[in-house]
Amino acid sequence: ADVIAYNELYELVSQECIDVAKLLINFWRQLQDPDTKISRIKALGSSIKEKRTTVENHFLELEHISPENYRILGLESRYWLHVIQNGDIGAGLHEKAGQAHNMSSLNRYLFLEERYKYGTNSDTAFLKVCCNANRLGLVEQVNSTFTKLYGFTKDEILESNITKIIPYAIAENHDKYLSNFAETTSSSFFSLERAIYPFSKDGYLIPSYLIIKLFPRFESGV
Repeated sequence: ADVIAYNELYELVSQECIDVAKLLINFWRQLQDPDTKISRIKALGSSIKEKRTTVENHFLELEHISPENYRILGLESRYWLHVIQNGDIGAGLHEKAGQAHNMSSLNRYLFLEERYKYGTNSDTAFLKVCCNANRLGLVEQVNSTFTKLYGFTKDEILESNITKIIPYAIAENHDKYLSNFAETTSSSFFSLERAIYPFSKDGYLIPSYLIIKLFPRFESGV
């Protein structure tokens, strides 16, 4: 619903910006015409004021629907720079639009990089384990690379405790490690490769490297 509302309002505001520009052009033409009546000038001035109020309120609505959206900020900056000819406001919005665009591009790059690394068809074996107290250690997601390397089907590993593939000496205390990790989420856990030796389905130790990534779930923990 928000996407539809955003698209419809964006198109409406784009047209309203053009309407304000046309009113202003007409206003200045009337001012230069010695035969123009004052009442005509006043009527145009009132129309411009009313239309500007509508446009600027609609910009606020758009920003509420999609904050820091570079398309909205770009349109608004052009409105202030080229239609209203307020350089201070327009330049500030133009700079803000550039920053939002750069951030959007960065976020998209990071999203695609994460999906490439850890998605279903990634070359990296991916295994997602829950750290919530009520589901501590349960495997919630694996990709196809994991099943190929370790021999388990998804049905055989999902909803099992991660200790199913951990050597016995470590498995005994692994839930405690996970619990401590969930309480601290220390940065020392992240981005460091560790050599590990998990079991395959056939019981062989598979030399592997482990990197821990944190996936917060705001509604239900980590």
